[in-house]
Amino acid sequence: MRNRLTHCQSTMRHSLTHCQSTMRDNVTHCQSTMRYSLKSLVREAVLNQVVTHRMEVIQTLQIPRLAEQRISPLLCSHSRKTFSNHCSRTFVISDLQLLNT
Repeated sequence: MRNRLTHCQSTMRHSLTHCQSTMRDNVTHCQSTMRYSLKSLVREAVLNQVVTHRMEVIQTLQIPRLAEQRISPLLCSHSRKTFSNHCSRTFVISDLQLLNT
């Protein structure tokens, strides 16, 4: 009887130790996964802010560009002799400015 009790206690201790070890491993893995997920979420949020900011900048730059693309040809066609030099200069300058941004 005493032998069985000692064996049972030993088995229970072993099971408890194994269970504690497994739980520690699971908690460590869970913490690691959560840290990685949090870093990923922060990285994604920062990227979204950068992309949003760049899109706003592009939209801000495109509004004058679109207006220029629509208005300048009308001016050029209205009086070719007067505006031909101005138009060619304007398009070259604006294209260079767009490339530099």
